[in-house]
Amino acid sequence: MELALKESHRTGFSQRLPALAPWMHAFKFGPRLYTGHFKYDGVGNTWVNEQSPDGDVEQLQRAYDRFVAGDEWSQFLRSLLTTGTTASALAGETLIDIGSAAGRNSLLAVDCGVGAVTAVEIRENQAAQLASILDAVADDRYRERVRAVHDPLSADDPAYGEKYAQGFDVAMSLGVLYHLANPWQHLLNLRRIARRRAILYTMTHQYPLAKRMWFMTPEDPAWITKATSGVSWTPHYWDVTRLCREAGFRQVRIAYPPRFVRYFNSFDQPPSRGRDAVQLAAMAWHRITGQRVGAVRNHDFEYFRHHAINPNYFAYVCEV
Repeated sequence: MELALKESHRTGFSQRLPALAPWMHAFKFGPRLYTGHFKYDGVGNTWVNEQSPDGDVEQLQRAYDRFVAGDEWSQFLRSLLTTGTTASALAGETLIDIGSAAGRNSLLAVDCGVGAVTAVEIRENQAAQLASILDAVADDRYRERVRAVHDPLSADDPAYGEKYAQGFDVAMSLGVLYHLANPWQHLLNLRRIARRRAILYTMTHQYPLAKRMWFMTPEDPAWITKATSGVSWTPHYWDVTRLCREAGFRQVRIAYPPRFVRYFNSFDQPPSRGRDAVQLAAMAWHRITGQRVGAVRNHDFEYFRHHAINPNYFAYVCEV
């Protein structure tokens, strides 16, 4: 995401980049001002500024350019926020971005027309990153519509739901659920917070014989977005719809980026023995021959590497 800075704030912002590292979200603030954690590009540093070596600047610039050229996440998020609503309705909505990190999704929500965004982040440095961006950015819309909040409460704490109860039209949880020790409580919190709908985006698995199984794995301690619980919970993608309904949402729509729908166009249909058999056959064929067919084609790393989306992640628009 490219953001122009106020000239009066450029130097101070540049000097703050290293103090607020590590950076996660990809931003370009100028010819020598880049941030982003480009894990698929082998880039170790997460920021550069005017004082950075030319080689580091060029490396981060190339990674950022590849990211922007392939980015399909921004359009997917726009579809999640705008489908089924009007521009005037969006302009009157309030939204909480839970686990906002450096705020890229909060800023994209403003670009989509959302009237007011509260970006809540448990990691102090990343909340400070967004606050610094809002202070320096030239576009007044972001400063007027986005508020950065550092909150040490975990999003799966019952007190989190109490604190923000009925506080926002839209509760947005992107890439948070699977990082939490108690994902069920997080769903209950979302239901308590949202007045109209919640938008959930989380890592899942697609094993047809494990629809009620959640896999638990330790977090990589080197991963800069590591959650405080130190574990990752991975549910079956279809079972998340059931759990959202049990949490109290009236209606749940599952969504998947168009790139992956191309090879998995039955993703939003309830599982059946026939579809399970087809999926199992495709998985077995890949294991035996190394060739990808059907929905397994989505999981070719080179197919999604630079598109800011992942075939294991599904989105859920949950209506209150």
